[in-house]
Amino acid sequence: MDDIVIPDEDLWSFLFERPGGQSDREQAIFVEEVTGRRYSWEDSRRLSLAFADFLYRHWGWCKGDVLAIVAGNTIDIPCCLWGTLFLGGVACPLNPEYKEGELTPLLRRTAAKGIITQAAFYPTVAATAKAAGIPLDRIMVLDDTQSTQHWMLASEEILCSDRPDRLQDLLAKRQASLPHSGDLAFLMHSSGTTGLPKGVMLSHRNVIANLLQTAAVDAVNGPDGPDRTVSLLPFFHIYGITFLINYTLFQSWPTYLLPRFQVEAFCDLVERERITSVYIVPPILKRLLQSSYATRAKLQSVRLLTSGAAPVSKELLQAFDAKFGIPVRQGYGMTECSPLLYLQTREEARTHVGTVGRLVPNMRCRIDLEDTSPVPDAQAEEGEIYVSGPNVFMGYWNPPSHSHASSADSPLTQDNFYPTGDIGYQDPVTGHMVLTGRAKDLIKYSGFQLAPAELEGVVLQHEAVADAAVVGVDTGAGDGSEVPRAYVVLKDQCIDLGGLEKELQDEIADFVAKRVSGYKKLRGGVVFVKEIPRNAGGKILRRVLLDS
Repeated sequence: MDDIVIPDEDLWSFLFERPGGQSDREQAIFVEEVTGRRYSWEDSRRLSLAFADFLYRHWGWCKGDVLAIVAGNTIDIPCCLWGTLFLGGVACPLNPEYKEGELTPLLRRTAAKGIITQAAFYPTVAATAKAAGIPLDRIMVLDDTQSTQHWMLASEEILCSDRPDRLQDLLAKRQASLPHSGDLAFLMHSSGTTGLPKGVMLSHRNVIANLLQTAAVDAVNGPDGPDRTVSLLPFFHIYGITFLINYTLFQSWPTYLLPRFQVEAFCDLVERERITSVYIVPPILKRLLQSSYATRAKLQSVRLLTSGAAPVSKELLQAFDAKFGIPVRQGYGMTECSPLLYLQTREEARTHVGTVGRLVPNMRCRIDLEDTSPVPDAQAEEGEIYVSGPNVFMGYWNPPSHSHASSADSPLTQDNFYPTGDIGYQDPVTGHMVLTGRAKDLIKYSGFQLAPAELEGVVLQHEAVADAAVVGVDTGAGDGSEVPRAYVVLKDQCIDLGGLEKELQDEIADFVAKRVSGYKKLRGGVVFVKEIPRNAGGKILRRVLLDS
């Protein structure tokens, strides 16, 4: 696919100031199913400006200040993101299910100047804010619209057409701190292999590039008219931010927000609103396939499903298409790449089942063949995937300097390629990529990444545990999901359990569950072993544990 031109501007300018960028400014872009609220393109622009006005006047916002967003999916999140970026601020979405022990170090490390949350998460957020040194008056509760710490009340004057001076003052503030395309826009978090999640720095240019790269692939699908989609992905994840917030506004696609995926609610919405395109994670495919409520008739308006975050088996993809007559295209990416790297067209979803598509425009790839061997029956060799392009991140957040890593610690190679940690091979003729494994230790569960080292640190806090290793165990569902299992060496005094092994295993699993987010629970169980296998350098040999 030919390379594309990426404009040298910030994300706000790209989305809201493009000449002819929005033909119908009053068309609903975001619709919240639970409340019935809906925001048009113009509503989104005005409310984003109001949020920026609040940050400027009430929190003294400056360029580079970090806003932490600890909330579930709501129609107001996009406006908070865009309002922050308008002033040159940095948006830092965090998983609202994080426990206090998980959230506190992240807030400290990001040096967040304020927090956006919801009433359901306020107790945890308030406790972590105090521990991180953030004043309570720097917390805004989105669903408390009567509070003076809410932008719709505190900055409602800027929404009134009879106060042009207020808007001009805000525009002058933006000009004084105008963000550039290379400035930091989003501080995302991706599970590293050595403990706390890493802060992934994405610039305005990174995000804009990925929107245009995606649009170039979608243009191949043909002139079917504007799509209508459903928001099923979390807004704290780059998959949701790129495709369900920024891309839908860029393409003027009406997007219907569901608070969570339920088969019946999803099918009813698709049928009623004539939904045409849906971004999903693999477990949703399986639930729809297994449900008797989901029928071809209810989903007949859907032209395409796009699956990401984890690979899907060829058998599951073919079974889904056979039941519903809907092609499921796969994509491949990661937080560090904004996130998209490879993507199938709608036609390729059927002609190249089992691949993740071809490189998006402006990208380069190479396969590191070290410690690998030729792929049987293929004119390609598998190895670790290295990528380079305009959507590849700036680096990892590196406090206290608040800048990307130094050249000595850079995650990129000397020729600016990023090692993805994934193993695959690329067809030398068609360019289609097939993923075959991972070089990194990360566990993927329902589209989330889990760091074994983080869970091992929690397991080791239990008084009976002397040593531990956590590995991912394939669920066998064909949807790419793994569940974490802990292999535990007990302290000497706990070895003779007298038939109470199961009770202690359950106790350790419960101990972990109380200290981590729900998706990090030890769903693979706890297994007692005599020792944790390690190599000469002390690295855990996880494959040995699985094979045993």
